Amino acid sequence: MNRRVPLVILACLALVQIGVPASMILRREITLRTGRQYRFQVSTIDLRDVFRGRYLGLRIADEGLPIPSGESLEFGQKVYAVIEETPDGFARFGRVTLKKPEADTYVSCRVQSLRYNKVRLAFPFDRYYLEEKAQAEIEAACRRDPKMTTRPGYVTLRIRSGFAVLEDLYVDGKPVSEFRQH
Repeated sequence: MNRRVPLVILACLALVQIGVPASMILRREITLRTGRQYRFQVSTIDLRDVFRGRYLGLRIADEGLPIPSGESLEFGQKVYAVIEETPDGFARFGRVTLKKPEADTYVSCRVQSLRYNKVRLAFPFDRYYLEEKAQAEIEAACRRDPKMTTRPGYVTLRIRSGFAVLEDLYVDGKPVSEFRQH
């Protein structure tokens, strides 16, 4: 009987080590399949930091949101950014709340900075990872046209129950996968 106890503990640990990543993957895949799609304008597309692998750094276009009246926010605090759709077919974050909204049109995020009665948020989708070949092609296109890194683009996100997954990135109305060297 004493020999089985370590085996049971080992089996439980193995299940946890497999279960945690599997649940993260499953949550992401369910969001991609069933989440509502939104298009957000990107204020900058910044080629950066090769130490983390090949990716494009993204920042959702916003100048900060007003701090909710009567609330005090702190750096790193969890908040909910409520999504509003604009007439041009894009979405934007309209307000921040500390209380989880009842409607499914929000993203859970953290406070990045507080300044001039505005709050900037740290979103969980600030990087777009690419295959190494695609990254090289985009970098070459940026060298040919330096303004490309500051042109407005947009991302499509799938959002379900406050969880957001980056679906695709578009520059000049084209998905980044269409940028090829000539």
